[in-house]
This record gives sequence, structure tokens and C-alpha cells, in this order.
Amino acid sequence: MSLVRSPNALSHWSAFKEPTLIKLLKIQQPAPWKLELEFSDRTHGLFDGRAYLDSHKGPLLDPLREASFFARAFVDGGALCWPNGLELSPHRLRELVSHAVDAE
Repeated sequence: MSLVRSPNALSHWSAFKEPTLIKLLKIQQPAPWKLELEFSDRTHGLFDGRAYLDSHKGPLLDPLREASFFARAFVDGGALCWPNGLELSPHRLRELVSHAVDAE
């Protein structure tokens, strides 16, 4: 008697690669409206907050137009955040940073 295996209900998912969850790990502010970002996949880059603010509008972004408020950025749960509740996802930030390269 041969044993016939039926496919595991989840086996069709094994053909798909799960995307790597990337988190923002640390930030530094070298200049007003500029943030150096380091991600969990060992990439880093420079986020130009002024360019982002020039191309985006909204009530949560308005306070960031003041350099002192922009400087209050912090990392929470792997996202870039500000005290007014604004969060930018690490995935979106990776798309926006210039010169994302491997960290040594």
C-alpha cells in the first residue's frame, strides 16, 4: 500500500517569499530638516525633511515646518515619529532617503 500525501494547507505559501520587515533603528540630526537614518537591514541614508515638506501638505505636517519641532523626531516601533502623532513608515522612508548604502 502506497502512502499518498495530500499537500499541506500552507504548502502553497512556501512558494512565496515573505518580505523582510524593515524597521528604523536610529536617527541623528546633522542639520535642520535633515535626518540620518539607520535601518534594521543595515542600510542608512539621509532624509531631507525640507524636500518632503515642500512636496506634501496636511495638518500633521504643518508643525514640522518649524525647525525646533522637526528636531523633536524620535523612533517608536521602528517608525519615524513626532509628538503630534505623525508617523512615517520605515518602508516609505527607505524610498525617500538619498544614498541608502550598506553600513560597515
